[in-house]
Amino acid sequence: MATHSRLVTNNGEVMRDLAIAGLGLAILPLFIVADALRSGALIHVRRTSRPLPDTIYAVYPSTRHVSRRVRALVDYLGQRLADGAPWEQGLVR
Repeated sequence: MATHSRLVTNNGEVMRDLAIAGLGLAILPLFIVADALRSGALIHVRRTSRPLPDTIYAVYPSTRHVSRRVRALVDYLGQRLADGAPWEQGLVR
């Protein structure tokens, strides 16, 4: 399917800025649009149709023994993000 548009980008921040300027719709991750949603610069257009939730993965080499530093980081991130990502706080879902 060909895209017929005056503007084409693969940069989420540019897409957000174009949507704020009224130049189109965008489906973007919350970490890119959270502030604009909170301020009212952007609104949810289709509240009943949502993309998959943001997922964060810790990727590291598969070894028999994971270093203490890597294990500490993964554990910290797991605890810190257990209740959702910071950029999702205060958003109506």
